[in-house]
Amino acid sequence: MCFSYEPFVFLALTISIDPLTTFRVVFTRNSGEAVDVIAKITTDDYTRCIRRISSQIVPTYSEPENSNGYLCGHEFFTDEIIHQSIALAQVKYTSKTKYPSPSFGLLFPTDSGYLIWPITRGKKLYRSGTGNCLCSSSIQDKERQFVDVVVRGFNHNFLRCIRSRQPPKAPASDPYSKLFVPPPKSGYLCGKTFFDEKVLEGDAKIAESQASNRFNSQFPKDYSGPPYYQKCLIWPIAIDGKLYQRGAKGPYRFILSLDYKVMGVAILVGVNLKACDKITIMAKKNHDTSDYNSKYEGSGFNSDGPFFTYPVLRYGVYTQRSAGPNRVVINTNCEVVGALTELNAINIDDIKNGLLK
Repeated sequence: MCFSYEPFVFLALTISIDPLTTFRVVFTRNSGEAVDVIAKITTDDYTRCIRRISSQIVPTYSEPENSNGYLCGHEFFTDEIIHQSIALAQVKYTSKTKYPSPSFGLLFPTDSGYLIWPITRGKKLYRSGTGNCLCSSSIQDKERQFVDVVVRGFNHNFLRCIRSRQPPKAPASDPYSKLFVPPPKSGYLCGKTFFDEKVLEGDAKIAESQASNRFNSQFPKDYSGPPYYQKCLIWPIAIDGKLYQRGAKGPYRFILSLDYKVMGVAILVGVNLKACDKITIMAKKNHDTSDYNSKYEGSGFNSDGPFFTYPVLRYGVYTQRSAGPNRVVINTNCEVVGALTELNAINIDDIKNGLLK
């Protein structure tokens, strides 16, 4: 069986004679050495299995440095989302709700006393406590404290999600980066077309994995002409960063070293290749020109002032109309340091600002 999910291409081999098994061992085309084990989950996706040094239930894998969430298949949940989900679970338990429900399976048997709470339904946080959900879930103990994040597999079992890290993105309440600055992105600019270096590194691994079968493919080809004047490999590449497989080639060419490292991207002008410029895109803050950001005279945040506030809405984005009662607090670097809300009852200590942390 062949399992493929870009930007990597591997072969996946069933590790049981049972045709209904959901586990696969993964290896590259040019090596018989196993590189991973994956398991199919109920969302028709695959999740990586966690390597252990023993058969004990408590996980022994090492957490990556600066991890900020859980990877469940190809879905990533930040720690913030997990905390929000747990908070919802802790207030939703009634006799009329289905969730939190007793856990089951080999990891957390029903008699263990653990509880399950779905994290999301569709693209939104799960809130209702009712209805069926085959999605990723959090596990809580008898005291309703967080234990782990799992994804549902087959045969009424759960698989642990992996602690991982992804670079932060602009929050849903700030889609136009008015408060948040995305991390810089390196790559190659060909006119107005940008090729992300991270995507190209994935392409290089795909190219290397296919190198042992070059008799079945016309690419990559050897190249030593201008503008590189050294032995290298060349492969047509699409505008979305995918390696050419069939059809029209287009003008862009991916250039690799002989050991399949990224050398660059070039554009075909007539019969000549022109190297594209390597650049790093530094994101800019799109500062609002309205009355916000508004200066806030307060303290108690884990950051140096001065502080500013900006309206944040439960649904949608602030558009200079009704600001609502809630504010996000930022510092002079446009870093989010906290949040405030208007008081429903006046406290003499807060009359000056009329806001509550």
